[in-house]
Amino acid sequence: MVTLNLGSGKWLAALLLASLALNIFVGGVYAGRLFNPPQERVAAPRGPSEERPIRRFLTAFTAGLDKADRRTFVAAFAGHEPAMRAAVRAVREARREALARMHATPFDRHALDAALATLRQKQDALQTALQTGIADAVERLPDDARKLVGTPKRRPREERR
Repeated sequence: MVTLNLGSGKWLAALLLASLALNIFVGGVYAGRLFNPPQERVAAPRGPSEERPIRRFLTAFTAGLDKADRRTFVAAFAGHEPAMRAAVRAVREARREALARMHATPFDRHALDAALATLRQKQDALQTALQTGIADAVERLPDDARKLVGTPKRRPREERR
């Protein structure tokens, strides 16, 4: 017969504590998945890199709309995409230039300030193009759909379980 001497319960207490910690962790993971299910992921089409942020924005911004209203929004917004793509490229180039001025040796504060001012101008131009596209697209939606623009898609409670 084999007997196991655990020495006054020290090992037993440690094992019970480890078991309790593992159970709490697994319970937390289960509860997290139960009460916060994974979001639907819509793959952005692979195109030029300046298109991906615009597509991700459109997907998120129109998530609350039904398919017909989303198509209306995207069709109206599409006319502004070439200007937005150009503005995204200009912002990226201005960021590269500002970083180059930050990394330059010797450091030239005036050159950095000029690069940062250019970056602000390019960002303003991008915001203007984006906001004009949004305004034109929202203008074409019916009243009830306009109220859903920019709101996340909410699944019915039954579907979340």
